[in-house]
Amino acid sequence: MSRFSIFFLLFMAPFHILKPSIHANEHNSGQPTVYPKNYFRYPLNIPPSLAGNFGDLRTNHYHMGIDLRTQQRENLPVVAAADGYISHIRIEPYGYGHAIFITHPNGYTTVYGHLNKFFPALETYLRNNYTYDSKITAPPSGTEAASWFLFQSRRGYCNYFATAMALLARELGIPARVAAGYTNGTLNDKTGNWDINGTDAHAWTQIYFAGYGWINFEPSATFSTFVRPVKSSTVPGNQVNPGGSAPGDKNGSHNRLNLGDHESDSTTAPQGTTDTAAQIRTDVGIVLLILIAFIMGGLIYFTFWWRRLYRGLSVPTQLYGRVSLLAGWSGVVHRRSQTPREYMQTVATVAPEDAVVIERLGDIYTRERWADPESAEHPQRSGESADLPGIWQPLQRRLMVYMVRHPYFLRSLPSWLGGQTRRFFFRGARRSSSTVVVEEHLEQ
Repeated sequence: MSRFSIFFLLFMAPFHILKPSIHANEHNSGQPTVYPKNYFRYPLNIPPSLAGNFGDLRTNHYHMGIDLRTQQRENLPVVAAADGYISHIRIEPYGYGHAIFITHPNGYTTVYGHLNKFFPALETYLRNNYTYDSKITAPPSGTEAASWFLFQSRRGYCNYFATAMALLARELGIPARVAAGYTNGTLNDKTGNWDINGTDAHAWTQIYFAGYGWINFEPSATFSTFVRPVKSSTVPGNQVNPGGSAPGDKNGSHNRLNLGDHESDSTTAPQGTTDTAAQIRTDVGIVLLILIAFIMGGLIYFTFWWRRLYRGLSVPTQLYGRVSLLAGWSGVVHRRSQTPREYMQTVATVAPEDAVVIERLGDIYTRERWADPESAEHPQRSGESADLPGIWQPLQRRLMVYMVRHPYFLRSLPSWLGGQTRRFFFRGARRSSSTVVVEEHLEQ
């Protein structure tokens, strides 16, 4: 059969009976709990058959409900298991999906979850039991207009119908609001345009469905209902019209509240739940791919940048600068009062296994900077500069591992990115202003 593809796509109606809170204290008092017998009926009008029961072990939890088989048929009417009132309605793209909670006089609550669609009782009730009249008299002084329409006059125009449905929906815990606008108007045969006048003003009701947004409903009698996309099915027999009601389901079965339509055999995966899970997996996969690509791009950029860093300087200067940079990113900050040798001694305290190599690097760098180039102690004369690349490779790996374990640089990363962004965007403005200044000087 057909079913709405807008928001009536959640399947499988697990049937739950929640024990009332008044019985919870009986366990504490030592008295056994007495459950009602022959009070609840099977919520489907077919022979009972269970696909899942309470306490069934699932992937990461125990199942807390009953899954009902539907003989491989979709959109079977689901009726209340006993008399009661709707105490809560839940509409969400996960969990119970479309669910109705019914509280019964004996204190128990039954939950009907993963329904395909709700029976459009509010819209149908107003359309079938109230009269549209644009020339009604005003409500009596001091009388609330919506209450007067619902319980006394039962006649009104679109504002009354839309307001009444929104109020009734909110009483059931359903998010609802009144929308106002205009109808299509009248086609002008002479001009080929649609003429819309003040008399074409109209109001209707919108119901919020999580994951789908605000959905239009037309409670006003004599106005056509909103046409919704209909998805065909191979199951014959019952069809859902665009207005949202199923033929023959107006009063429900056995004079009980008709809650909604049920999906096919509950041993199959719920399409709505499956679609949602698939969409979540797709979104997560896309995010992970973007994240991996971003990380890989960053690593490639860092590799090229790191190899070109301090290019053109002497080997001791390059290595001293790289060690200082890695140590600073790890939280070992270089104070202005420290000499290169003192700073290398500080770095050696956090890497005691490489203390000799680090201190030697600091000594070589100091002599390379300030020793007489012609003296024998200068690294170029002593040949020590040629030994540095060999001792640098293992030292570099250990310092990078230490930096990963102590990512002090992440604290300053946001401010650094902000500074880079500002320099990137304002670089063109600075260049333009500099050009103007140069031109002014040339004109003078």
